[in-house]
Amino acid sequence: MGRSIEELQDPATLVPSLALKFIPIVELDDSFNNFDEWEHSIRFYLRYHGLLTCIEGGGTDEDLPFTPDEILHRRLFVYSLIWKSAVAILYLRFVMDNNLKNLKNQLFQNHQHDPKQLWDTLHAHKDAIQNPKALRLHSR
Repeated sequence: MGRSIEELQDPATLVPSLALKFIPIVELDDSFNNFDEWEHSIRFYLRYHGLLTCIEGGGTDEDLPFTPDEILHRRLFVYSLIWKSAVAILYLRFVMDNNLKNLKNQLFQNHQHDPKQLWDTLHAHKDAIQNPKALRLHSR
């Protein structure tokens, strides 16, 4: 016989680290070979914490039930999570690969630390890596 609704543990009371251990954040390989796995892990983490809108957009800050400071902190958290799991890995490639100068400039000119802009830049670079001709044109 199944358990009643009252007997099931409320997901809100679960220890977050337990759920996140099942799908840890994947560090992006500098060749972007594991991009799909990386993206999946980031999306899961952000969805789990209610932060997915920071990279997907949709709605305005006024729609969120947070103060401007809370919104800023949430966005900066998402930015730092993406940065640590992806851009920090790519930093050595920036130094060694002349073709990545444009990507480096795009990443470091994001002075507002906008997580959606960072997310979109990484996706555009992934698309360019999959089409090397586009990467050469994009980096001129």
